[in-house]
Amino acid sequence: MWFNNLASKIAAYYTALGIGTADQAMLTSVLAWLVWSWAIYLPARRHEGPAATAWRNRLASSPADPGNTTTPPAPATLTPPTGAAFVGMLTWLFDQIAIWKKAPGYTDTIGEDLGIIGPEMPPSDPTATPTAKAEVRPGEVILTFSKRGHMGVWIESQVGSETAWSFLAIDTTIPYNDTRPLKVPGQPEMRRYRLCYWDNAPSNAFCDTIEVTFGG
Repeated sequence: MWFNNLASKIAAYYTALGIGTADQAMLTSVLAWLVWSWAIYLPARRHEGPAATAWRNRLASSPADPGNTTTPPAPATLTPPTGAAFVGMLTWLFDQIAIWKKAPGYTDTIGEDLGIIGPEMPPSDPTATPTAKAEVRPGEVILTFSKRGHMGVWIESQVGSETAWSFLAIDTTIPYNDTRPLKVPGQPEMRRYRLCYWDNAPSNAFCDTIEVTFGG
């Protein structure tokens, strides 16, 4: 919503904020990619995980019927924005916002309209940890968490008797859907998670371990 708001209103403030022609084109491309990746690409790919798991379970455990064929669900066809994406688009946008706020024509009214009042960059407390919880659903574990101004979270996990933490994902949107299949089909397993804030690198200040039984 914030990306869309910014995209729909920023053109009215190009002059006041001193945004030149080259940066205008870059900003249009960046906002298009951020909106697409947040609102279209990631939700579509997350939806495919549970669908793939459900198909795998039908393939493996439904009553045998050789005459009833099945094919894997096809991934969604997604058309990305034109123009090349680059690493660190959101970081670039935050840097531009800091420049806009120093422009002679900038006012708090403009900032409020664009939704850029307040700190754009994450809090500096290196000991801060996310608040997180897990919910078990058929075929997945859903992790919800707090971002509190950070870019995202770094997620690690353990399964069953594992004692070493393994990297699972970096997630910048809430929630995270863990759709990994059971290690042993039909056998419930313990899953443990811990999260820390991620701002281009993990903070390594992890929250308390969350433990659930998956597949029971």
